[in-house]
Amino acid sequence: MDTKEQTEQRKHELCSFLDKFKEYAEAIDLQLGPVPISKLRIQLQIEAPKITAYLVAIVGDFPIPQQPWIPPLSVSTLLFSALLSTYNEMTSNIYEYTVVVASVLRKAIGTIEAGLWPRQEVSPVLVLSDGELRDRCFDLLAAPRNYDRVIREATVILEDRIRNSCPHDVLSQSHHHHKIFQYLCFHENLCL
Repeated sequence: MDTKEQTEQRKHELCSFLDKFKEYAEAIDLQLGPVPISKLRIQLQIEAPKITAYLVAIVGDFPIPQQPWIPPLSVSTLLFSALLSTYNEMTSNIYEYTVVVASVLRKAIGTIEAGLWPRQEVSPVLVLSDGELRDRCFDLLAAPRNYDRVIREATVILEDRIRNSCPHDVLSQSHHHHKIFQYLCFHENLCL
């Protein structure tokens, strides 16, 4: 299954869970009795770990602002707490949980719909117009780490260009470094 299909599947699962949670809250509100409510709670409890993993991956594990009857929560603990016990199955309590659960689920669904998840890995655009730098440094810049090697290689190229561009008599007089700098600044073939 490709990434687009997986993303759509996750969105569908989140929407389905949201619908089931609303059905569960409605069953509590209508006081349908302990058996139908327990069946719905158990179905949700089975799906909750997977849905929690999706939520944390999509929106992160942020703290949820405190609600009047709900203990301090984060995204990773929300569904576990909401489906914990029959104490939460009181009409006033389930209403508070429904607002928070629906809000977090909608945030995740909206993130998917906006194309913000899965996050696209950004690769920097690098254009090296200098042929020698491109030949000697591009593979080092494409590596995941050890960029000090790129700097070393670029300074070797610069040193070679300085040695090849400056007259030997200017280079041999180290106390005339300002002359070397002037020569380098105004010499048109030395640019990096």
